[in-house]
Amino acid sequence: MLIASLIVGYATDLFGKRRFIIVCHIFHLLSGVLAAMSPSVGMYLFSKCLQSVFRMCTGISKFALVMELSSNSLRSYIGSAVGIPWALGQMLLPGIAYYIREWKYLQLILSSPFLYTISYYWFLPESPRWLILRGRYEEAVKVLKTIAYWNKRTLPSDEKLLEMVKSIAIKESGGEQGSEGLVSRGLNQLKELFQTKVKIVRTFVLFFCWFTTAFTYYGISLISVHIGSSEYWYMFFGGLVEIPSAILLWLFIHYVGRRLTLIGCFVMFGASVLCSLVVGDSLIWKMMLSLSGKFAISSAFTLIYLFVIEINTTKSRTLALGLSSVVGRFGSISSPYVNDLIGKTNPRAPAIAFGVFSCIAAISVCILPETRKAILPESRTDVEKIGSGAKGKGSNPTEETNGL
Repeated sequence: MLIASLIVGYATDLFGKRRFIIVCHIFHLLSGVLAAMSPSVGMYLFSKCLQSVFRMCTGISKFALVMELSSNSLRSYIGSAVGIPWALGQMLLPGIAYYIREWKYLQLILSSPFLYTISYYWFLPESPRWLILRGRYEEAVKVLKTIAYWNKRTLPSDEKLLEMVKSIAIKESGGEQGSEGLVSRGLNQLKELFQTKVKIVRTFVLFFCWFTTAFTYYGISLISVHIGSSEYWYMFFGGLVEIPSAILLWLFIHYVGRRLTLIGCFVMFGASVLCSLVVGDSLIWKMMLSLSGKFAISSAFTLIYLFVIEINTTKSRTLALGLSSVVGRFGSISSPYVNDLIGKTNPRAPAIAFGVFSCIAAISVCILPETRKAILPESRTDVEKIGSGAKGKGSNPTEETNGL
């Protein structure tokens, strides 16, 4: 997952999100079959590592693609709704694993849903923003016209629409799109994340939030071993609480805003895990507090994805998401050691660590801008306007087509 997070930004910039997603899904399916046929533990572990790489690549790329295809008015809803299929899969997994104990059959069954990705070739559109930046204007116009057709919207004439998409590319790249090599383009994307003081501060705050969210999410998911509950039931209820979490998340980020909602998620998680220290040996109370913490941190996990998307330009958006995920992987790698190693010597230590990190993250979120009504930025100027109080109307050439 760490490897995938490093390469996904550059790969999607080179190949496009649509093509990259389709290829990764096919290889995810093949590596799952390879895992089921593995003759040794080493081959099995290698196959699972490949699956993790391809799963992470598709996860990051799909979220970025969905957000770039969404209008401003629907971005809150769609950004929250993507967490529901994840929750349903988490609820289904323990039942499958409980009744199918033969690991080879289990691997094949868990990989089989990726067969449906064959349909992506016909139904999944490419990001118009990526096509525009790559100078493929006619293809971008075709995608926009398809979107407008299904949404029963009227677009300007083809000539005017073509002028609009060309102006976006000029605004973003200064008229030099297509002149950079792959290495130079990648370095420029990386440079863009740290080009101004505002960007540096926002990037590092998001890095810390990603680390904390992954650290606490996977930590609370693994904590069932220490509270004495069944791993199967804990996994099922952990997925169950994420469904109302996604629904409430949409209501809060739509009406309250991203920043206050994320602060509330971190505070709620911290309070839940710290309160679990004072309930004694009551299994019911520990389960309730643990699941309420899972409820809060799963919302935070969805929301930090949305934050990264909304404060970075198309040119650096997927790279920013990949680098943020890299930092998050260090958090998820750390959580088992805190639970299993430190938790054995001091059972209260994991809850204290998770709670303290969550509270610090809540404070750091105050630095981030509110992005609820912001248009997805296309240039550094658009990025700087987010949270500055400057009006964005008319500043972004995509505004006329953002309602598709």
